Amino acid sequence: MALSENSIFKKEKIISNKIMVVVLHSEQYPWSSIVRDGQFKTWVNCIDHEFIEIFYCFSKPPRKLIRIIDKINELFRWKLGAVFSSIRNILNKILAKPFQSFVPKISEENFNGAPRGVKRLRVRFPDMYLTCRWRQLAVMQFFLNQQRCEYLLFVTSSTYLNTESLREVIRKLSNEYIYAGPIFGNPKEIQFVSGAHMLFNRKSVEILLRNRKFVPVELLNDLGVGVAFARIGIRPQRMVTKNISDSDQINRIKQEDLETFHHFRLKSFKDGKRNDVRLFHELHGRLT
Repeated sequence: MALSENSIFKKEKIISNKIMVVVLHSEQYPWSSIVRDGQFKTWVNCIDHEFIEIFYCFSKPPRKLIRIIDKINELFRWKLGAVFSSIRNILNKILAKPFQSFVPKISEENFNGAPRGVKRLRVRFPDMYLTCRWRQLAVMQFFLNQQRCEYLLFVTSSTYLNTESLREVIRKLSNEYIYAGPIFGNPKEIQFVSGAHMLFNRKSVEILLRNRKFVPVELLNDLGVGVAFARIGIRPQRMVTKNISDSDQINRIKQEDLETFHHFRLKSFKDGKRNDVRLFHELHGRLT
């Protein structure tokens, strides 16, 4: 079911306190194997669908030439110094400005091979670093339109969620506009929530979409959202995450401490390869 921009603010009568979890995912190695062998066989397979809906968000990978251009664009952002990064930002801003208010179409699909109740969202926009902003806006549009959930949580293929702890953490958030997660940035300047773990309520998504021109086109999507909320006057709320990179780290955490975390980010490298799947199963064994 494709959604148009006209449906962004469609109103219905019933909105529950369910959480929509959206995994921003790429159908490329190693992410595809991490999802199927790691997430699907651990926490995703244990979700209580009465309280949580989970979607995996995909876009079509662009052609090889476009992927190369996208990588060069990121090289200018991170590796070539402040001058080249500034030039890159100016060029991106000029080229992407005509699309500042654009929201791509999005459709809900069955996800073959996924655990029961898990669906996928396909955004009709290329899967690139440059397009993260627009793909996230498309998911927000879908979230508002489907009317079943009060909260929207963006995570990644490296995420392990303790969903019981997540629900307890959300119950303690009291702001009218919720924009929460691990916070980065200078408190005296602009602070933003990490794109690996971003929580919104319905009101914050609605106001952000109405003011989507405030989300800079040249910045990373998480920083851009922080800039927009700063202009609107909404400050982020801190939610704690636990980064885990090896088995020893899991074994060193006391059980009572481990169970207090609702979000884990698993990123492990061994012999030049990602070893996240093993960490998913070791952590799952401690929490179940």
